[in-house]
Amino acid sequence: MSEIPSYDALEFGVADGQQLVRWQEHFRLDDQRIAHGLGTRLGPRQSDLLDLAVAVYVTDRLRRRRPNRARNDGRWWSRRLPVRLAVRDPSFWAGTEVRALLHRLLAWLTDDDWEIEFESHPSSRRWAETQEPLFGGAVRAPAQAGLFSGGLDSLLGAHRDAMCKEGELLLVAADTHNRLSHLQQQMARVLDELTPRPLRLLTVPVGLTSAARRLSNGKEEESQRSRGFLFLAFGIVVADAAGLDQLRVYENGVGALNLPLTSAQRGSMNTRAMRPETLAMMSRLASELLERPFEIVNPNFWMTKAQMCADAPAELHGLIARSVSCDTGLTHRADTTHLCGQCTSCLLRRQALLAAGRSDIDALDVQRMRGDVLACRQAEHAEPWLVCMLAQAMTIKRAIDRGGWAALVDAYPELAGARRALGCEPAQILALLERYVSDWRAVPSPLVSRFLAPAAGVT
Repeated sequence: MSEIPSYDALEFGVADGQQLVRWQEHFRLDDQRIAHGLGTRLGPRQSDLLDLAVAVYVTDRLRRRRPNRARNDGRWWSRRLPVRLAVRDPSFWAGTEVRALLHRLLAWLTDDDWEIEFESHPSSRRWAETQEPLFGGAVRAPAQAGLFSGGLDSLLGAHRDAMCKEGELLLVAADTHNRLSHLQQQMARVLDELTPRPLRLLTVPVGLTSAARRLSNGKEEESQRSRGFLFLAFGIVVADAAGLDQLRVYENGVGALNLPLTSAQRGSMNTRAMRPETLAMMSRLASELLERPFEIVNPNFWMTKAQMCADAPAELHGLIARSVSCDTGLTHRADTTHLCGQCTSCLLRRQALLAAGRSDIDALDVQRMRGDVLACRQAEHAEPWLVCMLAQAMTIKRAIDRGGWAALVDAYPELAGARRALGCEPAQILALLERYVSDWRAVPSPLVSRFLAPAAGVT
């Protein structure tokens, strides 16, 4: 049975805190970017949501799943995480329905037991709440707002929305470090030049300071399963500040479902940030917060990554080559080979580009990698994540061939919850996963034929 480590409460903004995490001293959150960008002030509940999201994110980072000196034997995943947070509208957050929804959402995202205690916020307010900005302005209707990471999916999804000839597209990006921010700004600028719709990028700087890292003795939690909550909260606040009642996220359906690659992966060991259940719960929380209907939608859910790549026009190829999908691609320093080529993000990107006939862009990616892992001929010598992804595709194919939806849910029980959240027919998810298997079969790799029969015409 797994053991659950307990920690003392981290305290954010409370007056009598002993384990106090101070804004700007221990973490940065520049909500002025939102106010400046849109020419508005933030309301109390919107500011509360930002503070809550950052408090959850910081707590997640500073409280390791596996305690110091504990054996790395797989027992350590869930934690008990108490938090004290000062908010401006404590009666709202203390409401039974909101507390239950928040607890269920955070437990779903992180597999942790969150014990959040809300207290009255001190009288001091941040600039974005008190000062009317001199610049910025309302977005041009009919407007849309979407999350923008700088990855391939977000680029392709944003491009689709930016091809609309009416209104304005407002892209929301979390700025967690300078290299990522530079990439996001560069890509948004070029995208704006390529598309007819006016595009506005709002980046929200957020992150830990060196003082906060000292609180954890330099040993932070790496899984960061709360990032999805943080980014979606930013998107909700920006969309609301722009007067919109919808936030769009750009993720291919297979990536959003993020099914386990091995039987050892359980619960949130696979990130649930863009799962249909997550978007449904966040939509409900936003609707309660704003006291009006608000929805978070993923317009690309019924497409595979390869389909999204195949639909991209030639004029976008240069930007596709600049996008970074690697899990560690922006963390290397002074290293021209900064795509690992081995993580699941790199591998899915390569699969999508090759299946979509974009081998020229894939070749550019390989030049920035340490080697071509798809060229390996023996499974026993292949990169582990590649073997896992191909084995998963084989499992999906066999389940569909053997018993369709029932066999697929036997193999991946989490699909039942996704279907309920989507309110769709099983055939729709079956078709999506069948296309995903076909995408793998179209990849010209020696290992593909070891797991899957190649597609017609592919040798």
